[in-house]
Amino acid sequence: MGFEIRFCRRPDGARLAYTVLGSGPPLVWIPGWINHLEVMWERPSYRRFFQRLASHHTVVLYDKHGVGLSDRDRTDFTLEADIADLRTILDELSLPSATLVGNSQAGAVAAAFAAEDPDRVDRLILHGAWAYRQGAYSETAHEAVLGLIRGHWGLATKLFTDLFVPDADAESRAWFARFQRECASAETALGMLQLCYDLDVRSVLSQVRVPTLVLHREGDRIAHRSLGRELAAQIPGARFVKLPGRAHFPWEEDATSVLDAMESFLGVDNPSASVTAVEERGDTERRDGHHAVLRCDGDVWVVGVPGQGSLLKDVKGLHYLSELLRRPGVEAHAVELVAAVEGATPAPARFADQRLATRRGPDGDVGPSLDREARARYRDRVTQLREELEEARSASDVDRAAALQAELDAISEQLAAAVGLGGRDRAAAATTERARVKVTRLLRDAIRRVQQVEPELGHLLDTSVRTGTYCAYEPPPDGGPRWRL
Repeated sequence: MGFEIRFCRRPDGARLAYTVLGSGPPLVWIPGWINHLEVMWERPSYRRFFQRLASHHTVVLYDKHGVGLSDRDRTDFTLEADIADLRTILDELSLPSATLVGNSQAGAVAAAFAAEDPDRVDRLILHGAWAYRQGAYSETAHEAVLGLIRGHWGLATKLFTDLFVPDADAESRAWFARFQRECASAETALGMLQLCYDLDVRSVLSQVRVPTLVLHREGDRIAHRSLGRELAAQIPGARFVKLPGRAHFPWEEDATSVLDAMESFLGVDNPSASVTAVEERGDTERRDGHHAVLRCDGDVWVVGVPGQGSLLKDVKGLHYLSELLRRPGVEAHAVELVAAVEGATPAPARFADQRLATRRGPDGDVGPSLDREARARYRDRVTQLREELEEARSASDVDRAAALQAELDAISEQLAAAVGLGGRDRAAAATTERARVKVTRLLRDAIRRVQQVEPELGHLLDTSVRTGTYCAYEPPPDGGPRWRL
């Protein structure tokens, strides 16, 4: 396969080097920290990696402003400057849209561009990436690395070789150290590294609306796998796949597992081998239509099929759902379910911004009841929520619509509990009623969240989970999937 270097210029005149390989749908590989097209092509593993991608896609590689064969006079080390490079490449090749692949620091660039200009992005693949890394490593360690670059760029390249490819042989280690020195000057490498540390694209991730795959090696020493997991959790519908290995460069170590995962996501027919994904608990599992996963891992949940699960933020309703799935076909009283998840019977539900009166129910339970002014405020809020919900659905703003629907359900249930026939005041619900309302609302919210990222599983849960005073997961006639919890 030929390798031809071409050049183009950004609107501000900076010259960028790029190359185009293969044919098929366009795939633009955004470079990470530092890069050098010509030197990288010397590396056999790099050539094999991109030749395989180029067998089914038109692959575009380029050097960012400041490194490699592009102009080296960079002084603007910002996310916006990196996005300008990407946009220049897309415009130069007249690509209305493309699949974007961002490795390492470039993952934030790809995600930010997808949020800013979604019509130009078909799919996102992010490898070894993060949205925000401050706090992942100590400030002292960070300053020590920056100081080493300032003081001795040659020694710093050896340190980075240990981090990027910790298991490389002596010859490969010497090559990687030379590669880094040829990529950029110490000043540019320092500016680029500071940008890596300063990046924070968390605020725009919810706006990404394209299919997204997040890949992360479990032993990556540059970016801990938790950073990739958190990145995926904040992108609606993103899939997170953890792969074995420690190398930060995807073409090193077990490159086949990276390529298999990418090709499966891209819909490439008959990839050379099956995806060797490792799920978050470390169990090596193949995709199996007879199994499903709903598993809590810290502040996120993995939901889907083994090895290819999507991530959801931790919400209480998912804990309730998990309890029901543990006991298929067994009824659980709402009070019992709250006690199992929270360790105590539920306290009366309260809305902080409403005025509450207190009444005693027929069973002796004391709970809140809405006064006339509070009911009026509730109803005004219901009208407002319905209007906002319609706007969110029209704009395909899934996250906002889900949040509005959850609040609307909560207020509707509170009104139903507080107002009887003919609009008469109803005494406050007893413990059982409050538990029923709470569990029903949170379970339905959790199921809606699952539907957003895993529609088939979400539909299954929607039709098989019964809520009310007694809740249960009733598997479908064929038995449904075997849940791994």
